[in-house]
Order: sequence, then structure tokens, then C-alpha cells
Amino acid sequence: MSENMLSNITIQEFNSNVRLNSQQLGTSKLRPYVEEQPCTGKYSEAVKILDPFDFREAEGRFAQKVYTDPATVRRWIPKVNRSVHVPIDDRDVLATLADIDNPLAVGGAAAIGRLFDDVIIPAFWATAITGENAGDSTVAFDTNQNIAYNFGGSNGMNTPKLEEAIRMFGTNNVDTDMEKLFCAIGPYQNANLLREVEVAKEEYKKSAVISSGKVREYLGVTFVHTNKLTPDGDGYRRCPMWVKRAIRLGIWMEPSFHWYTDETLEFDPDVMSGKGIIGATRTQEDLVVEIECSEA
Repeated sequence: MSENMLSNITIQEFNSNVRLNSQQLGTSKLRPYVEEQPCTGKYSEAVKILDPFDFREAEGRFAQKVYTDPATVRRWIPKVNRSVHVPIDDRDVLATLADIDNPLAVGGAAAIGRLFDDVIIPAFWATAITGENAGDSTVAFDTNQNIAYNFGGSNGMNTPKLEEAIRMFGTNNVDTDMEKLFCAIGPYQNANLLREVEVAKEEYKKSAVISSGKVREYLGVTFVHTNKLTPDGDGYRRCPMWVKRAIRLGIWMEPSFHWYTDETLEFDPDVMSGKGIIGATRTQEDLVVEIECSEA
């Protein structure tokens, strides 16, 4: 292990525990709320979008059939290669009272969870790859799917912004009776919503599910709590609302860790080596709404 990691945990009576620094632990926050698929090749086809088609008036009895050929557009997933290697010198292990394997394993699992979120979150806003072949064309995020930071009379997350986002899905013919809505928020937005629920109409209060100080559901929306949402160029937090099929996660190589001994280095250190190949894309522009929130 590097000297920095072990500088404070070598054998001393007053400090014999190895602890992880503050970080997002556990599995990915967002992975359960997106679709995923196994992938091969440089790019993988995420979905083929079929345009709507309707019945037409028949020409008459025994008339020649008129065929309808709906247009289709492919959406592609680009892959992202990631790795991490943590060496552990035997001398360090012998000089440590605590068992460092356990916190390393916990830290490795947490790193995998964060990796998925680091790939999924940018996919909400990124330029998507489309076309018959990967790279034929691209589609930017639709700015019409944006709710400004000052919508509804306050700059943070508020009830009018959620209502407007729900309206936009309805206008886009997304059946929210059949598809669940999810919204990713951070600590500031959660604090905003706790105050919103407190003063909300009685029927709105009944729709709220709150546990451990976090708003889990409100107005039929399930909230996903994360500290990884990024601000836009003006400093406003970009909170996505989406349905599960809006994001497709691709797995070329499921991220994982393994151990090996590096005999090319002095003292043959053991190495905890992790690698994974994944990617994500937005499948349709009208399945994601951006809610801007100020944290000032």
C-alpha cells in the first residue's frame, strides 16, 4: 500500500483501526433505475427507436394495400474503460495491527458503485450517438426539456418544478400510470423538499414518503439521493427526472477486483487490481427532464 495510505495506521497503541475516509459507500445509487444490457464491440446498439404509426382510411373493398413503413433510428452506447491498482507491501501488513483487507474490500466495492454513477449521470445530458452505423450522426440534449432554476417562485427544488416536469412527461405522451418517474437530488434539494412537504396541501402531504430525514417519494416521484450531480455552466445543480427506459447502461466487462502478486517490484507486493468496461446513453430526449436548482 502507498506510504500515504499507511502513514497514520502503522502500529501504535492509540491508533489500531483502519477506517475509510468519507465517501459514497455501497452499490451504485442510479443503476437500479436504468435499463442495462450486455455489450460487445467498440459501440453497442442500445435501442432502435420506431416512429409512431396510425391507422388510415381503407381505399375500399379489394383495393390495393398501402404499406406503412415507420422510420427507425438507432441509438448507440460508447464504452468507457476504467481500472485501478492498489499495491500492498508485506512490510506494511506486518506493521499494521488492523486487518486492512476488509476496508480495502469495502472501499473497492464502493469504488465500483461510484463508477457506475460516474458513467450514468453524464449520459442524461451528453450528446448521444445515433445513425444506421455508430457515429453517423449525433443528438444533443433537448433544451426544451429544461426547467429553469427560478421556476415556481423559489430557486431551489420546489413543488411547482416537480409538477411542471410531470406535465412535460404527459405532454410527451409518457404514460406515468405505466412508467415510474425517478428524480436524482442532492442534500440541498432534499432540504428544499422537506420544507415543501411541511407546507404542502394535505393531499400532497399524503403522497410524501420520508425516512431517515430523506424524501423518498413525493407526487408519485421516487427520489434517488446522490452527491454526484454536477452543476451547469451557471452553477445551477442539474437534477434529472426520467423513466427507466430513458437511460441504457451497457456492460462490456462487469467491474470487479482480483488479487495478484507483482514479482517485478521489491518485496513482491500483493496488488488489489480492479477493472471494468461499461457505458451509458440517453435513449430518447423526451424521456429526460432537467430541473435546475440553485444552492445559494
